Amino acid sequence: MGYGKWYGNGKIIAGGHSIKVDTRIGKHIERGLNGMRYNTVSRQWNDEGCFICGMDNPAGIKAEFFNCVDEDGQEVLITEFKTADIHRSYLGRTHGGVTSALLDESIGRAAYIRFPEISVVTVDLSVKLRKAVPVNETLYVISQITNATSRMFNGEGKMVDKNGVVLATATGRYFRLPLKDVDLASRRYLKEKMPEFFEI
Repeated sequence: MGYGKWYGNGKIIAGGHSIKVDTRIGKHIERGLNGMRYNTVSRQWNDEGCFICGMDNPAGIKAEFFNCVDEDGQEVLITEFKTADIHRSYLGRTHGGVTSALLDESIGRAAYIRFPEISVVTVDLSVKLRKAVPVNETLYVISQITNATSRMFNGEGKMVDKNGVVLATATGRYFRLPLKDVDLASRRYLKEKMPEFFEI
């Protein structure tokens, strides 16, 4: 997949593309291009039929989710995806509802890094659409949980393109569900090789 080749100038090569991220969510916003390394700990499961991650859904986006830890020990989820023409609004642009759904899924899944024994449902989601989100291009969401209680999670995320341009941001609040209340039969773990790290 071409991940993790470090060029020392705030760039990585991912899938043959140079990615430069000039801002970060949460405490990383002020770090700029200091070369934060995200070590990939594990790959999260995909669902068979989910619109965002369903590998058997012909209209799905088939996003992939990687649990990562940065140099400061902070837990971060990196989502990789590519929308298609069936996900567009205007020609060449991903529908804003699809963008919102991707941010929602990515922030909610960030809770699974620390709490894999639960599931979550969305309570509130606030999205800022900053730029047009292109179709047919590999894009990324970087998300993390900012606060957790026994019943709720708060989190935030940003969507960036291959040049690190921030396309959309979101904050969300999620309710914790026990796994016994969720149907797990359609979960699937992908067998493709997982990248060892992202360096952004």
